[in-house]
Amino acid sequence: MSSRLIKLSGTSNVRDLGGYKTNDNKITKFKKFVRSAILHTLTDVDKKILVDYNIKTIIDLRNDSEIDKNPDPKLSQNIKYYKVPIGNVDLSEAKKHGLKIEFISTFYILIAMQSKKYIKEVFEIFLERHSYGGILFHCTAGKDRTGIISVLLLSINNVPEATILNDYSESYENSLAILDRLKAETPYADHFNESFFRSDPESMQVFIDYIKEHYNSVNGFFEHLGYSNDKIEEISKLLTD
Repeated sequence: MSSRLIKLSGTSNVRDLGGYKTNDNKITKFKKFVRSAILHTLTDVDKKILVDYNIKTIIDLRNDSEIDKNPDPKLSQNIKYYKVPIGNVDLSEAKKHGLKIEFISTFYILIAMQSKKYIKEVFEIFLERHSYGGILFHCTAGKDRTGIISVLLLSINNVPEATILNDYSESYENSLAILDRLKAETPYADHFNESFFRSDPESMQVFIDYIKEHYNSVNGFFEHLGYSNDKIEEISKLLTD
């Protein structure tokens, strides 16, 4: 189990992205970015732990129907909340691109294709809010939509690909305790096979390979999002400065 894991009673898979060695021998800092699963089941003790962890921003990556059914709790008046539904994709587009709908990796590629404006919105929030304190971003399982943002953030901050894939792969084991609840709350779940609920590194590798094939690199993807070289440089230091 990762030392980055923040153990809470009411949810799972809450992890700090600090402590990773980068390709240029820096170490990503703790208490800057935290990835998480659902928050609406937090206990009062859990809420205090996150407040004490200096979380100042929460980004909910779920869609409107998920949020309406199970809204995030308000942990503190000092925390700013954002809703950015990066997983709102048209699954019917999969066949047009020769993708098999039953694989979770297809969902990842559709996000890359269809949710670029939402991905950019998340990173705009990162740029605006990182100086205030810790930023927590989450979806339902903290694996897929949260996983995409984590991969992009770690990649552009020069964390090795093997480390990034290992970070992704931890999600399944971390979520076993609430897996049945996650299956009930996860949108699109009935469209995919059992691999949807696992975090096999091969699934995220498909997403990484898609970015490389279509944009040459993660930096190329951020250029496609409309970021200047100066802004990309700023984003590339969010975890280390």
